[in-house]
Amino acid sequence: MIAAAFVVVVVILLLFIIHYNRRIAKKNRNLVARLKEQDKLTEMNMQADTDSASTEQTDESNARQLLRNLHAWLLQDARYAGKIDANTLAAALTVSRTRLFETVKALTGKTLQDYINALRLDQARQMLETTTATVETIATDCGFSTVRTFYRLFRESYGMTPAQYRKIVMKS
Repeated sequence: MIAAAFVVVVVILLLFIIHYNRRIAKKNRNLVARLKEQDKLTEMNMQADTDSASTEQTDESNARQLLRNLHAWLLQDARYAGKIDANTLAAALTVSRTRLFETVKALTGKTLQDYINALRLDQARQMLETTTATVETIATDCGFSTVRTFYRLFRESYGMTPAQYRKIVMKS
C-alpha cells in the first residue's frame, strides 16, 4: 500500500517536471523567435538611418552618426573582444569622453560598458548559432574576462543560458 502511494507520487512528480520542461522549452523558442525579429528590425532601422541622412546635420543626427561610428569601430577587426579603454575609444572617434558617454546613454539608455557588453553578447549569440565552438571559447573570443560573467549577462539579456540557446537554435 505504501509502495503504491510512493509510485503514484513519483509518477505525478515526473509528469509535473515534464510539463514544466515543455513550458520552459516553449518559452525559450518564443524568446529566440523574438530575438530574430528584433535583429531584423534593428537592421532595418540602421538601414533607414543611413538612407535618411540629410545634408543638414542636426545634433541628433550627429549623435546617431557617432553611435554608428562607435558600432562600426567596435566591430572592425573584432575590437569588441579586447580590453577597451574609454580614452582610446574617444580618441579613435575624435570626440571627448564626456560626449561619448552622454551620446551612448541618450540614444541607447545604456552606459558605454553596457553597450559594449550588449554588442559582445550579440556577437556571442551569432557565434552560438553559426559555430560549434564551446561556450567557454565563445565567451573568451567575445571579450568576456570570465565565463561566469558571460553566463550571467547572457541569461539576464536573453532569459536562458548559452547552451539552452544553442540547443533551441540547432533544433530549428
